[in-house]
Amino acid sequence: MTQPEIRHIDEEAFPEVYHANFKRDFPKGELRPLFATMPLFKKGIYTCYGYYDGNTLLAYATFIHHKEHGDRLLDYMAVIPVYRSQGIGQAFLTSLINLFEAEHLTTGLLIEVETPEAANNPDDQHTRHRRIQFYARCGAITLPIRGITFGVDYQILYIPLIQDNTQQEPDILLHHLQSLYYQMLPKPMQKMIGYKLTN
Repeated sequence: MTQPEIRHIDEEAFPEVYHANFKRDFPKGELRPLFATMPLFKKGIYTCYGYYDGNTLLAYATFIHHKEHGDRLLDYMAVIPVYRSQGIGQAFLTSLINLFEAEHLTTGLLIEVETPEAANNPDDQHTRHRRIQFYARCGAITLPIRGITFGVDYQILYIPLIQDNTQQEPDILLHHLQSLYYQMLPKPMQKMIGYKLTN
């Protein structure tokens, strides 16, 4: 394997990546339909990146961003199954962080992880803890923000990309998180989003 590289996957190329990978990598209940995702590209608030070894896709990630603040929400991220457990996920996310820092366009990454305490069984709880540990190795901190999104209990993590602590206060990040959702959801669906500070 050569040194993988990040490539931007644009609006025209995204449907092929979606059909080939998303339905395999994510549960049906967590998957946004393609017809609901494409308008986000047109609004200029959605981006997709691939991690490639030559022409081979190793991993991919999508982000929602806002035109009035610099935080992004990690929407989906997955490593192609045959390349899992090889450190590719961490290498990919670290490379994305380096890219965003170099561009000076992103102040931080908001990440939703399913709350371990809400797991249905010990195996599920272990998986959720491992997911949090993965993001922690990439620099994520756990925020005092928790909520229910479309019936799923989430804990919020954050990877800061700038040193301006005034923009990293939990109440500000809570507002940023809500604004990221509100810009892409019609008003009747916004009531399905319920985040709050836990202390």
